[in-house]
Amino acid sequence: MKIKISNSFLLTLAFVISINGFKLFSFVILCSIIHEFGHILMLKLFKVKIHCLSISAVGGKLYIANTSHLSNIKQILIYSFGIVLNIIFGYLFYFIAINGIYSETFFILSGINFMLGCFNLLPIFSLDGFNILVPLLNIFCKSKNSNNICNITSLILNLLLFLVGIVFAFSLNFSILIISIYLICSHFRNYTNF
Repeated sequence: MKIKISNSFLLTLAFVISINGFKLFSFVILCSIIHEFGHILMLKLFKVKIHCLSISAVGGKLYIANTSHLSNIKQILIYSFGIVLNIIFGYLFYFIAINGIYSETFFILSGINFMLGCFNLLPIFSLDGFNILVPLLNIFCKSKNSNNICNITSLILNLLLFLVGIVFAFSLNFSILIISIYLICSHFRNYTNF
């Protein structure tokens, strides 16, 4: 498996170091690696080829072979297992923290894992929730209908996330706004069937 580090990641890393945020940034990267490892476990289990792991400013992304030949259940397992590992590690880090071992560090790691897992449940294109919802809907309706439902859901939630980002921007926190813009661009750049 090839690992690619994007320029946006390096630029973000340089910025984070300049504002003394390296510790938090490294925690987010660690939790993202845990998340991607969950997907890798399932992909290896179902013998799906992994082309590349790309690390960018907004986390990791696996480039894999087409999974449409797999059953809907296997696809759901592949896309949900990153979230599952985030939840498992969230609880693990929480229990370590409440026992007083480097409690502040492990509370932060616990929170990041829970937030990363929950955020990835959103059915927005480029997030795991979207990739879970498509095969889940395929169980109940035609593939074309499920894709349309997922696209519309993704755009509506992305617009809501964008509005939340604008509200947070008034308190000088631009992170949600930047992530929503990235996700909207990703949707229109990569998914042309809408």
